[in-house]
Amino acid sequence: CVVMGVTQLLLWAIWAGVTSHPARYKVWTVVFGGGLAMLLEIYDFPPIWGYVDAHAVWHATTVPLTYL
Repeated sequence: CVVMGVTQLLLWAIWAGVTSHPARYKVWTVVFGGGLAMLLEIYDFPPIWGYVDAHAVWHATTVPLTYL
């Protein structure tokens, strides 16, 4: 799963680097934001206050990226 995520981020980064699309800064934002969000899945932490764990924070960080 991690390999597929890294591969996808690399492909998007390559595309954003070679294209002259006017919204490529949004692609870079998604690449960096997705990479940081992926770290939440890799470095899992126990629930904070008993209910907010890494997976919940991952969902909270990836939802805004879909609006770009």
